[in-house]
Amino acid sequence: GQGRVGIALRAVGDRRLDDHRADDRAGEIVVVGAGVSLRDDADRPAVVFAGLEYSYGDIGKLVSRAAAGLQARGIKKGSKVGLFMPNSGYCVVMYYAILCAGATVVNYNPIYTEADLVKQVEDSETDMLVTLDAPPL
Repeated sequence: GQGRVGIALRAVGDRRLDDHRADDRAGEIVVVGAGVSLRDDADRPAVVFAGLEYSYGDIGKLVSRAAAGLQARGIKKGSKVGLFMPNSGYCVVMYYAILCAGATVVNYNPIYTEADLVKQVEDSETDMLVTLDAPPL
């Protein structure tokens, strides 16, 4: 419907991961309803965090590299990857990289205790957990 915004993710080739809108742009992330794509809007700002600005093109390149890294570590369709980090540019990149690798994102609250983490990992059958090796924000 009008005003609806969704995400359409396309892996390289014919394999569609999520199809909110049919189009022929394989290998692209398209923000449906917002009229934004990595190819057409590569120079437009996409993420601004901690004083740094990343364009859609920058984000697309980082997502592709991270997705390839996940796949090289065995992540594929059906895998469940935990995202255990605060909101940040890294979180945006890894969220889309997980989806582009074919996996399911399992969100974790970055203030969970160790016991909370263990319970969610077991309940969700998370295959890999992605986090930051950084001081708290």
